[in-house]
Amino acid sequence: NFLFTVWNLTFIHGGDDSFFQKRFHDILNFCREKDSKKAYLVLIIEMFLDTNLDTNAKQKGVPVVLSGISDIIEVDREKSRILLFRVVRMLSREAIEKENADVFPQDCYLLSDAFIDKKVRVSLLDLCFDINVQTVTDQRGPAYLSFAALCIPFLCIATEEDRSYKEEKQSLKWILDNVAWILSSQRKLEPDYQQIVPTALLLDAFSTVAGAIRQKCQFSWLRKLVSCCASHTWALVKMYPESLWVTKSAASLCKVLCYHDMRIHDDINTVFEVLLPNLSNENHYQRLHSLQILNSYPQLPYIVNHADLDLSDDLDEESDKNPASTKNVSELNGCCDIIDTLLKIESTKPNVETERAIISMITRAGLISKSGRLPVFYAETLANHLIGIFHLKYSSLWSAASSALRELSKEYLPILCSKISDTLSNLLCPIVAQVEDTTSTCTDPYTHHDLCVAWDVSKGRDRRLFRLEINSDSKNGVVSPFLSTDRESVLVEVLKVVQAVPEITAKHSRRIVPMFVAFLQNQYYLFHDSDPGARELKLDKLFPDDSNWQKDMLSRKMVNQRLLSFLNMFAEVKGSQQLFQRSLLLSIFKTFLSHQDANVARVALRCILNFSSPRFDKYSTILNNLLKQDGLRDALLMIPISPESDVIQSDDRE
Repeated sequence: NFLFTVWNLTFIHGGDDSFFQKRFHDILNFCREKDSKKAYLVLIIEMFLDTNLDTNAKQKGVPVVLSGISDIIEVDREKSRILLFRVVRMLSREAIEKENADVFPQDCYLLSDAFIDKKVRVSLLDLCFDINVQTVTDQRGPAYLSFAALCIPFLCIATEEDRSYKEEKQSLKWILDNVAWILSSQRKLEPDYQQIVPTALLLDAFSTVAGAIRQKCQFSWLRKLVSCCASHTWALVKMYPESLWVTKSAASLCKVLCYHDMRIHDDINTVFEVLLPNLSNENHYQRLHSLQILNSYPQLPYIVNHADLDLSDDLDEESDKNPASTKNVSELNGCCDIIDTLLKIESTKPNVETERAIISMITRAGLISKSGRLPVFYAETLANHLIGIFHLKYSSLWSAASSALRELSKEYLPILCSKISDTLSNLLCPIVAQVEDTTSTCTDPYTHHDLCVAWDVSKGRDRRLFRLEINSDSKNGVVSPFLSTDRESVLVEVLKVVQAVPEITAKHSRRIVPMFVAFLQNQYYLFHDSDPGARELKLDKLFPDDSNWQKDMLSRKMVNQRLLSFLNMFAEVKGSQQLFQRSLLLSIFKTFLSHQDANVARVALRCILNFSSPRFDKYSTILNNLLKQDGLRDALLMIPISPESDVIQSDDRE
C-alpha cells in the first residue's frame, strides 16, 4: 500500500522531470533496502513500463530503471532479460512517432536520448554476454541471441562520452565469435531460419556499434574486426540472399565499410548476380536494402557508342544541322547514376506531395535505358526494379513504371523478356494465404524472436512484428512500407507490359504458352468445369502440371480477369506462325468464341484473326458485328449468303 501511494504521488503530483527522477530513484532505493528478494523492485519497474507516461518522464526514468534491473540480475537473470528487453521496446515505440526514413522501425530505440551509468552498462552487457551459442543447449538459445542483438547496440551507444571503448570492443568480438560458430555449422540444404535470423541480427548489431565508434574516433583494431565481419556477412548473403534480415544486416554493414574504403565483396559482378532478384521482390525493405548494397560500389561508366560520337571538330566539317538530336546522348557521359536514382525512388515515401518527383525519376530512368548506353548489369537492375515498383501500394506510379519498361525493351529486349517470363512464372504459382495482422503483443524476447523469424520465413507477409508501425502509418494517412500490392494486381500490370511489347510473347513463347495452358488447366477450368473446352482440349495430357491450386485460393472474377489479360496479350502478337504450339492456341481461342462474356469472345476473335491467313482481315467487321451485345440478329441479316455475292469468297465460306 505504501509503494502504491508513493507511486501515485510521484506520477500524478510529481512536478517537473528532475523531481520525478529523484523521487523515482528514492523509491527504487527503498525497495533495495527493504526487500532482499527484489520482488518489490521488479513490481515497481513493471509499473513504470506499464504506466502511460509522457515521453520526458520515460526518458528520465530509463536510467533509474536500468540501474534497478542491474540489481535484479544476481537474483533472477531471466527476469532481468525480460525487463531489459521491455525497456528497449518501450523506447522503440516512443521513437516510432518521429519521422525518420533512414531508420528501420526495429532500430528506432537508437534515437533515444537516454544515457546509462558505466557500472550499470557493464553489468547489463555481462547479462548479454553470458549467452553463448556454443554452450546454450536450451531450445530458446536462438531467442537469447536475438535478445542480445537487440540490446547490445543500445547499451553501447546510450552512454557517456570520452571513454576507452573497451566494452564496445568486447561486444564486437563476442558477436563475431558467435557468428563464426553458427556459420561453421550451417551445412543444411534447407535454410534454418531459427539460426539465420539471430545471426543476421547479430551482424546488424555489429554494424550499429562499429558505425557509432567510427563516427567518434578511429582504431586499427576496429578496421580488422570490420573486415572480418564483411567476410562473415557476405558468406551469409551468398547462402541466403532471399532472407530479409540477412539483406538488412549487409546493407547496414555497407555503410560502415564505406568509412573504411572497403566493400562487402571484391567482385561486383558476383554481388549483382546474387542480389538482382531481390529488386523485384514484393517486400519494400528487401528492395531498399539490396539497392543500398549495390549503391555502395563505384558507379560504372556509360557504354560509349562510337557511332554517336561527334567528330566534326576534328574533321573540320560542319556540325550536325540538328544539334538537339545529339544533345541527350552527349549528356550521358561519365559515370551512370541509375542505381542512385533507383535508390531515391525506393527511399521516397509515395504520397501526393512526392508522387510527381517519383514519376519524374522513373521516367528519366526509362529514357536513359532508351539510349542503349546502360551497362548490362544496370539494365538488369532497372528491369528488376521497375517490376518491383508494381508492388508499391501506390497505383499512380504503375503507369510510369510500365512506360519505362517499354522504353527499356527497345534496346534491352532479351533482358526484359527473361525477367518478365520469370515474374509471370512466379505470380502464377499458388502461395500460402497471407497471415492476417493480429493483436499479438511482443512483451518478451522469445515472442519477439518468433515474430522476427515469421517475418523472414513469410517473405514479409507476416507483419505482426510491425503491427504498431502499420497502425501508426494508418492513423497518419500514409502508405505503410510494410504493405504491398496484391499479387493479382501485379500480375495484371505485368501482362499489360507484355501486351504492349508483343515481342516478349513471340520470343519467349516456349515459356509463356505452357504458363497459359497451365492457367487454363489448373485455375480457369477449376471454376468452369462444364466448359466444353475442358473436355475437348485434354490439356492435362499435353502439359502435365503439379500445381496445387485450390478453389478457395481463387475467385471466379479473378480467373476471368486473368483469362482476359492473357487473351489481350496474344491478340497483340503479329506473325503468329513463330509461336510455340500455334495450332493448340488456335483451338483454345475457338472455344472462347461462345463465351458468355462478350469481351472475352471479341478478344478471342482478334486472336483468331491474327493467327489466320491475312485474307480473313476483310471479314473482321462482319465477324465483330456477330459478337456485339444484342446485335446478333441484325448482324446475321447483313451477311450475304447468296453464292453469287462476292462479299464472301467461295473458298472462305467453309
